[in-house]
Amino acid sequence: MSDAASPDSASDTPPDDAGGPAWNRLPGSAVAALYINGVQKAVRENLFLFFGAGTGAFLSESFGLREAGLIAGGLLLAGLLVTLVYHRRFRFQVADDAIRVRKGLFEQKELKVRFERVQNVAFSQPLYLKPLGLTRLNLETPGAAQTEVELPGIPTADAHALRDRIAGVRARAADAVETPAASAGDGGAAADLDPAADAKYQPSVGDLFRYGMTSNQIWIVLGVIGGPLAERIGDRVDDAVDWAEQAGVVDVDALSSAPLLAVAAVLGLVALFIALGLVVSGLIAVVRFHGYRLTGDAERLHAEYGLLDRRETSLKRSKLHSLELVQTAFGRVLRRWHAVGHQAALDAMNPINQGKRFLVPGISPERLPAVASEMAAREWRPPEFEPIDKRFRRVYWQRLLPIPLAMAAVNHFFGDGWSWLPEALVAAAVLLAFLIHLRWKRWGVQIGEDGLQVREGLVGTKIILFEDARCQQVKVTTSPYQRRHGLASLTVRLPHGERTVPYLPEALAAELANRMMYRIETSTEHAL
Repeated sequence: MSDAASPDSASDTPPDDAGGPAWNRLPGSAVAALYINGVQKAVRENLFLFFGAGTGAFLSESFGLREAGLIAGGLLLAGLLVTLVYHRRFRFQVADDAIRVRKGLFEQKELKVRFERVQNVAFSQPLYLKPLGLTRLNLETPGAAQTEVELPGIPTADAHALRDRIAGVRARAADAVETPAASAGDGGAAADLDPAADAKYQPSVGDLFRYGMTSNQIWIVLGVIGGPLAERIGDRVDDAVDWAEQAGVVDVDALSSAPLLAVAAVLGLVALFIALGLVVSGLIAVVRFHGYRLTGDAERLHAEYGLLDRRETSLKRSKLHSLELVQTAFGRVLRRWHAVGHQAALDAMNPINQGKRFLVPGISPERLPAVASEMAAREWRPPEFEPIDKRFRRVYWQRLLPIPLAMAAVNHFFGDGWSWLPEALVAAAVLLAFLIHLRWKRWGVQIGEDGLQVREGLVGTKIILFEDARCQQVKVTTSPYQRRHGLASLTVRLPHGERTVPYLPEALAAELANRMMYRIETSTEHAL
C-alpha cells in the first residue's frame, strides 16, 4: 500500500511525525460511501423510531407528502454536511508495524494499533462501492468491544496490500517467539491463506435458502412486514365478506356463531404470514451468502460470500474459544444446521456485532461432522450426551404447573361465563409440562479429555464445544433442594457469554470445576 496515495499537506502533520510516513486521506469518492453507510446505520439503529414516526405521520391528517418531503430533505442535507466534515477530518497513517487513525466531528480522536495485535482483517464491498473501486476494511483485535479500526472506503488494491503487510508482521512476530522444537514440528509460520484454495465447504443455493428459512431472522421479517400485510389482508377479507353477504353466498350470522371456523380462519392467516416470512427470509439468506466458500489452512479459516455486499472474514484457529452448532426449530423440520465460531475479539453479545460472527450456514446433517471437524481442527462426531438429573424436570413441574391448574379450578367452581377457560388452562398446563420435559431431555453434557460439549435447547438444539483452558471463570452453585439430593449446577464463563449445566452430581461438578481451573492456570495460551 502506498503511504503517499493521498497525503495531507505538511501543515497537517504534527511536529512529532516529521520524517515519518505521510498522513493519508480517504479518496474523494469515499464521500458517497460514507454518506450511504451513515444513512443505513442511522435507519438500522433507529428502526423502531422511524417506524413509529411513519405510522404517526400516516395517521395524522395535518401531515402530508409535502411536509414529509421537506423533513426528509432537511435530514438528508444535514447528513451530507456531517459526512463532508467527517471525511475532511479523517486521516490514517500506515507505518511499518502499526496504523494510526484520526477521526471525529467536534472532538478529534486518535487510535494506534500495532499489526501484531491485529487478529482479523475483514473486507466488505457493498454494491455501491464496486463501481468506485473501493473496499471497506475492518481491523479487529482481541478483547475489543467493537471493530478496532475501520477504513470506510479505500482502493481495493491498497486494502489487499495492507492485509499482506499485516500478515507479514504477524508472521515475523510468530517466528520471533517460536521455539526451535515447535519450528521443526510444524515447519515454521504458516503461509498467508490463499482465498483461491480448494473450498472446504460450499453450500448450494438450496442450502442457503433453507438456512434462511430456518434462521431466526424470520421473526425480524415477520415483525417488519407482518403489521402492514395483516392490515391489507384484513381489508381484503372484509371486502370479500361484504360482497359474499350481499350476493347471498354466505350468512354472516351463521359464521359468527361458529367459533371453530373463526379459529381455523385465524390459524390460516397465521400460517400464511409464516409461509411468506419463510420465503422472504430464505431469499435474504441467498442474497447475503451468495457464493459462500469456506477455505482454511493450519493457521486460520477464511470465508467469502455476498451478492450485493461482498465480504471476506477470517477466524484464527488459535483464538477460537468455542464452537456452536445450532439447529433451530424450523431447522429440525428442514434438516439444516449452522455453525458459529467464537473468538476473543468483538463482544458477541452486542447486537451491533451479530453480523460479524464467523458463520457457516446451511449445513446438512451428513456434512455437519466434516464442517465441525474442519472448524475445530480435530475430528468431531455427534457424541452421546449424558442427561442431567430428572429432578430438574420434577422441580419445574412442581413450580409452574400448579398455577394454571389452580386458575382452572377457581374458574370452574366460582367463575361466571367463559365456560371454555378451565379447559384452555388445563390444556396450557399439559403443554407447559411437555415443554419442560423437552427442555430437560435436550440438556446434556459430554466430558472429553480436554474440554466439554454442552447440548441445550427446547424444540431446536444447540451444541457448544470448548476446551477447559478457554474458560474465563468457573462457578459451582447449589440450592437447598440440590444439596439435599447431592446435586449442583456448573456455570462456565466464556469470552462471549455464560453456559450453565444444571443438576449435575455435586461430586462431578466439583471435579470439572477443579479440572478447568487447573488447566486455566497452567495453560501456556492466553484465554483471550
